[in-house]
Amino acid sequence: MKVKILSLLLALQAILSCQEFVEVGVPENQLISSTVFEDETTAQSAIAAVYARLANNSGNVSSVTFLSAFSSDETVCTSIGTDSDMSQYYNNSLQDTNARLQELWDFNYITIYYTNSILQGIETSRRLSTSLKNQLRGEALFIRAFCHFYLANLFGDIPYIKTTDISVTAMPSKNTRTEIYSQMIADLSDSKSLLAGDLSVSNSEKTRVNKFVSAALLSRVYLFNEDWVNAEAQSTEVINETSLYSLETELDNVFKRNSSEAILQLPPSGRAKYTNDANMFLNTPFSYLSEELMDSFDPTDQRLTKWTIQRNIGGLEQYSPYKYKDTPTNTGTVNEYSMVLRLAELYLIRAEARAHQNKILGAGGAEEDINPIRLRAGLEGIEISTVGEFLAEIGQERRRELFTEWGHRWLDLKRTKTVDEILSAVKPGWNETDEIYPIPRAEVLLNPNLN
Repeated sequence: MKVKILSLLLALQAILSCQEFVEVGVPENQLISSTVFEDETTAQSAIAAVYARLANNSGNVSSVTFLSAFSSDETVCTSIGTDSDMSQYYNNSLQDTNARLQELWDFNYITIYYTNSILQGIETSRRLSTSLKNQLRGEALFIRAFCHFYLANLFGDIPYIKTTDISVTAMPSKNTRTEIYSQMIADLSDSKSLLAGDLSVSNSEKTRVNKFVSAALLSRVYLFNEDWVNAEAQSTEVINETSLYSLETELDNVFKRNSSEAILQLPPSGRAKYTNDANMFLNTPFSYLSEELMDSFDPTDQRLTKWTIQRNIGGLEQYSPYKYKDTPTNTGTVNEYSMVLRLAELYLIRAEARAHQNKILGAGGAEEDINPIRLRAGLEGIEISTVGEFLAEIGQERRRELFTEWGHRWLDLKRTKTVDEILSAVKPGWNETDEIYPIPRAEVLLNPNLN
């Protein structure tokens, strides 16, 4: 799209910007090219540049977390009339000239370009060890699938880009949903087979992709593809890895650095001591939690008191997400990392996959997966035997557990085909075509195949 296939100078900028993230130096004359992959330090720096991009985008004003919360029924936009780009998301009147739409598109495809550069560099490298090649390849494949997952679920049919070859990337055709999901599954399966299952690469932190991170995203992809058997199998593999992952018993600890529940986290970008998520939801007046979301909580639900906070926004007392506590006022140690994947989602994935297979009660049933989430929140367990009622309850539990995290609510409404029914009741201008974001006009003008 041209994929804004940036100049190599932009690649250099990304590498250099990640120096503090990985604490390694990068020669200023090095680019993402074959020379980078003849040296272990610079090869590691190349993949770190991609993680740095993810960290910088996570939770910011142009992230899927922030924008899709407006599109769904999670947050209310306070910038109507003053920021048309934000209000278009909230009013579901998104125009293809929207600047934040373009940023969302660009972020993912530029990141994909970097991962493909890494994969190409690994392929031609003569000096990297086999173990390091496998590690870097596995990480790059995961991130490539991750970015395509969001592109496909936001924009519909999009090109799945697997090369840096300009003759291919300049004017690619769109892939179908079936093709996109098949390629995501292939990338994640390869990633999982290449990676180790420990935290040695990131010094016992959960900030780099390992085989269980790939399995976690693979379980989500299978869920979205309605492959219930494989969604259950992949989520079970992660849940059973109790030496690395367990549900936090205290809600206040879930989003802390190296939480036991974390599967993949991203440290704050640069020298920040706080996450973008906390900054956007607690330090800015752009949004607050919707009445519909707040009303979905039982009054005794501890997530209501632990994960939301009342504050003055525009002269009114409204509620904001409070999953992350540290804002720019924090000048001490870094206490929180941005959560990308966590174990609670895997329990909810497995619960839904099992329910669709009519496995609800008893050992190996969906009830075993949803109740630990409810009990942690101070609620009673549920005993529902019918598939339809249980699936409805899982949908509500996902809403309460995963709100304002990586667009879960927006994507769930669409994949469960409830988006029209739910949003037409709370969004006056809702139209069924609003569930797909338009591809930016600038991209279509450059490449008519995207029309």
